[in-house]
Amino acid sequence: MFNGVDLSGAPVPLPGLPYSVDVWFDPLLPHEPGSATDFEPSIRAMLSPKALAMTGAGVPLIQVGVAGCDLKALVDTGASDDFISEAEVNALGLTPKSSEWSHVTLADGGKQSILGRVTLRLCLGPLRITTQPYVLRELTDIATYIMGSSTLRQYGASIDLEACTLCLRKGTLVCKVPLESLKGVDAVE
Repeated sequence: MFNGVDLSGAPVPLPGLPYSVDVWFDPLLPHEPGSATDFEPSIRAMLSPKALAMTGAGVPLIQVGVAGCDLKALVDTGASDDFISEAEVNALGLTPKSSEWSHVTLADGGKQSILGRVTLRLCLGPLRITTQPYVLRELTDIATYIMGSSTLRQYGASIDLEACTLCLRKGTLVCKVPLESLKGVDAVE
């Protein structure tokens, strides 16, 4: 293997020892106001009450910690971003900051107003992650937080339905979070 060149430009093997490297980076910052024109926020697992009553599909749930409280989070690979209920934001004593978006599109095509955005530091086992969920008036009856694909992608998520775990990565730290349940899934005999 050649990994260098001499003064004449000919390839030269260089001695070296293998080493490991941790690569850390800051998370992407939110869009500047008015700059986000292509991809409005969307939620795929959240339906209007009428549509929700007609579905039987299950969704994975996990427990996350924030400011000493436990939240039930719905893991939604079809949601573009993270979302949190207004009631939960109020319980945490937070005030939403303005958002570049005014509404979110639900799975059934319905719309819900976005009340703003907050910055949260979530605890999942030994892992600490920073998120900026959009604040919605209400979410679902089964969760007060939705973890969407932006966070799942940022932390290299993989869902193992057989082992009932969500695996997240931050640098060399890997954390497996147990899926509490798959709400709505009925046993097949």
